[in-house]
Amino acid sequence: MATSATAGAQLAGNRTDWSRVSDLDQAANFPLAARRDSTDPLTGIRNRRGFLDAAAPLVDRCHRSAQSIALVQLQIVGFEDVVRDQGLSRSEALLRATAGLLGLLSRRGDLAARTGLAEFSILLPGASLEQAHDIADRMVEGARVLSDSARSGAMAVRPLQFTWSARLVEASIADL
Repeated sequence: MATSATAGAQLAGNRTDWSRVSDLDQAANFPLAARRDSTDPLTGIRNRRGFLDAAAPLVDRCHRSAQSIALVQLQIVGFEDVVRDQGLSRSEALLRATAGLLGLLSRRGDLAARTGLAEFSILLPGASLEQAHDIADRMVEGARVLSDSARSGAMAVRPLQFTWSARLVEASIADL
Protein backbone atom coordinates (compact mmCIF):
# COMPACT_ATOMS: atom_id res chain seq x y z
CA MET A 1 0.00 0.00 0.00
CA ALA A 2 1.49 3.35 -1.04
CA THR A 3 1.28 6.46 1.08
CA SER A 4 0.22 9.73 -0.48
CA ALA A 5 3.84 10.93 -0.59
CA THR A 6 5.03 7.81 -2.39
CA ALA A 7 2.02 7.65 -4.67
CA GLY A 8 3.43 10.67 -6.51
CA ALA A 9 6.70 8.88 -7.24
CA GLN A 10 7.30 8.12 -10.86
CA LEU A 11 7.86 4.41 -11.36
CA ALA A 12 9.56 3.03 -14.43
CA GLY A 13 9.58 -0.72 -14.06
CA ASN A 14 11.14 -1.25 -10.66
CA ARG A 15 12.97 2.08 -10.62
CA THR A 16 11.80 5.05 -8.60
CA ASP A 17 12.49 8.65 -9.56
CA TRP A 18 14.03 9.64 -6.22
CA SER A 19 13.92 13.34 -7.09
CA ARG A 20 10.14 13.22 -6.68
CA VAL A 21 10.01 11.19 -3.47
CA SER A 22 10.22 12.95 -0.14
CA ASP A 23 8.70 10.29 2.07
CA LEU A 24 11.02 9.09 4.85
CA ASP A 25 10.02 5.46 4.49
CA GLN A 26 11.23 5.51 0.88
CA ALA A 27 14.41 7.31 1.88
CA ALA A 28 15.09 4.59 4.46
CA ASN A 29 15.55 2.13 1.57
CA PHE A 30 18.27 4.31 0.01
CA PRO A 31 21.21 2.82 2.00
CA LEU A 32 20.22 -0.67 0.83
CA ALA A 33 20.05 0.54 -2.77
CA ALA A 34 23.41 2.28 -2.41
CA ARG A 35 24.91 -0.92 -1.01
CA ARG A 36 23.61 -2.85 -4.01
CA ASP A 37 25.17 -0.25 -6.30
CA SER A 38 28.55 -0.55 -4.59
CA THR A 39 28.72 -4.34 -4.14
CA ASP A 40 29.54 -6.89 -6.81
CA PRO A 41 26.55 -9.27 -6.74
CA LEU A 42 28.62 -12.26 -7.87
CA THR A 43 31.47 -12.06 -5.35
CA GLY A 44 29.85 -10.10 -2.51
CA ILE A 45 32.79 -7.69 -2.27
CA ARG A 46 32.89 -4.07 -3.37
CA ASN A 47 32.72 -3.29 -7.06
CA ARG A 48 34.66 -0.50 -8.81
CA ARG A 49 32.13 2.13 -7.74
CA GLY A 50 32.16 0.97 -4.13
CA PHE A 51 35.95 0.84 -4.19
CA LEU A 52 36.31 4.39 -5.51
CA ASP A 53 33.69 5.73 -3.06
CA ALA A 54 35.42 4.09 -0.09
CA ALA A 55 38.97 4.81 -1.31
CA ALA A 56 38.60 8.60 -1.31
CA PRO A 57 38.15 8.97 2.47
CA LEU A 58 40.79 6.30 3.09
CA VAL A 59 43.36 8.14 0.97
CA ASP A 60 42.38 11.39 2.68
CA ARG A 61 42.85 9.81 6.12
CA CYS A 62 46.30 8.53 5.10
CA HIS A 63 47.15 11.99 3.79
CA ARG A 64 46.09 13.68 7.06
CA SER A 65 47.99 11.18 9.21
CA ALA A 66 51.11 11.21 6.96
CA GLN A 67 50.81 7.47 6.24
CA SER A 68 51.85 5.82 3.02
CA ILE A 69 49.27 3.87 1.06
CA ALA A 70 49.73 1.06 -1.44
CA LEU A 71 47.58 -0.52 -4.09
CA VAL A 72 47.83 -4.15 -5.18
CA GLN A 73 45.98 -5.25 -8.29
CA LEU A 74 45.52 -8.90 -9.19
CA GLN A 75 44.35 -9.87 -12.66
CA ILE A 76 43.27 -13.25 -13.97
CA VAL A 77 45.08 -13.46 -17.29
CA GLY A 78 43.22 -15.57 -19.84
CA PHE A 79 39.87 -15.19 -18.06
CA GLU A 80 38.05 -14.73 -21.37
CA ASP A 81 39.41 -18.14 -22.44
CA VAL A 82 38.06 -19.69 -19.23
CA VAL A 83 34.62 -18.21 -19.98
CA ARG A 84 34.72 -19.38 -23.59
CA ASP A 85 36.21 -22.83 -22.98
CA GLN A 86 34.87 -23.77 -19.56
CA GLY A 87 31.57 -21.92 -19.36
CA LEU A 88 29.96 -19.31 -17.18
CA SER A 89 29.54 -21.39 -14.02
CA ARG A 90 33.24 -22.33 -13.88
CA SER A 91 34.35 -18.75 -14.55
CA GLU A 92 31.98 -17.40 -11.89
CA ALA A 93 33.32 -19.96 -9.40
CA LEU A 94 36.84 -18.73 -10.17
CA LEU A 95 35.81 -15.11 -9.51
CA ARG A 96 34.12 -16.03 -6.21
CA ALA A 97 37.16 -18.04 -5.12
CA THR A 98 39.46 -15.12 -5.96
CA ALA A 99 37.29 -12.75 -3.90
CA GLY A 100 37.46 -15.23 -1.03
CA LEU A 101 41.24 -15.32 -1.37
CA LEU A 102 41.38 -11.53 -1.06
CA GLY A 103 39.27 -11.73 2.09
CA LEU A 104 41.69 -14.23 3.61
CA LEU A 105 44.82 -12.28 2.72
CA SER A 106 43.76 -8.71 3.37
CA ARG A 107 44.48 -7.04 6.68
CA ARG A 108 41.91 -5.35 8.88
CA GLY A 109 41.34 -1.89 7.42
CA ASP A 110 42.35 -2.86 3.87
CA LEU A 111 39.90 -2.17 1.08
CA ALA A 112 39.33 -5.05 -1.36
CA ALA A 113 37.18 -4.94 -4.48
CA ARG A 114 36.49 -6.47 -7.85
CA THR A 115 37.44 -3.55 -10.07
CA GLY A 116 37.14 -5.12 -13.51
CA LEU A 117 35.87 -8.20 -15.28
CA ALA A 118 38.78 -10.29 -13.97
CA GLU A 119 40.65 -7.68 -11.94
CA PHE A 120 40.73 -7.27 -8.18
CA SER A 121 42.32 -4.49 -6.14
CA ILE A 122 43.32 -4.06 -2.52
CA LEU A 123 44.10 -0.64 -1.10
CA LEU A 124 46.54 -0.98 1.80
CA PRO A 125 46.57 2.04 4.13
CA GLY A 126 49.82 2.46 6.02
CA ALA A 127 51.62 -0.17 3.94
CA SER A 128 55.08 0.36 2.53
CA LEU A 129 56.01 -0.92 -0.90
CA GLU A 130 57.81 -3.82 0.79
CA GLN A 131 54.69 -4.75 2.79
CA ALA A 132 52.54 -4.44 -0.33
CA HIS A 133 55.01 -6.64 -2.22
CA ASP A 134 54.71 -9.27 0.53
CA ILE A 135 50.91 -9.16 0.33
CA ALA A 136 51.05 -9.34 -3.48
CA ASP A 137 53.38 -12.35 -3.25
CA ARG A 138 50.93 -14.07 -0.88
CA MET A 139 48.04 -13.22 -3.22
CA VAL A 140 49.84 -14.66 -6.24
CA GLU A 141 50.90 -17.75 -4.25
CA GLY A 142 47.33 -18.19 -3.01
CA ALA A 143 46.07 -17.72 -6.55
CA ARG A 144 48.57 -20.30 -7.78
CA VAL A 145 47.34 -22.80 -5.19
CA LEU A 146 43.78 -21.93 -6.16
CA SER A 147 44.52 -22.43 -9.86
CA ASP A 148 46.37 -25.72 -9.20
CA SER A 149 43.42 -26.88 -7.14
CA ALA A 150 40.97 -25.83 -9.85
CA ARG A 151 43.03 -27.66 -12.47
CA SER A 152 43.24 -30.94 -10.56
CA GLY A 153 40.45 -30.80 -7.97
CA ALA A 154 37.00 -32.31 -7.89
CA MET A 155 35.46 -29.44 -9.87
CA ALA A 156 37.99 -29.83 -12.69
CA VAL A 157 36.14 -31.85 -15.29
CA ARG A 158 38.35 -30.04 -17.77
CA PRO A 159 41.45 -28.26 -16.46
CA LEU A 160 41.21 -24.50 -16.12
CA GLN A 161 43.91 -22.69 -18.06
CA PHE A 162 44.77 -19.23 -16.74
CA THR A 163 47.59 -17.32 -15.09
CA TRP A 164 47.81 -14.44 -12.64
CA SER A 165 49.54 -11.10 -12.70
CA ALA A 166 49.94 -8.54 -9.95
CA ARG A 167 51.10 -4.94 -9.93
CA LEU A 168 51.93 -2.59 -7.08
CA VAL A 169 51.70 1.13 -6.55
CA GLU A 170 52.85 3.01 -3.46
CA ALA A 171 52.16 6.63 -2.58
CA SER A 172 53.86 8.54 0.18
CA ILE A 173 52.57 11.72 1.77
CA ALA A 174 54.65 13.74 -0.71
CA ASP A 175 52.77 12.09 -3.60
CA LEU A 176 49.27 12.80 -2.26
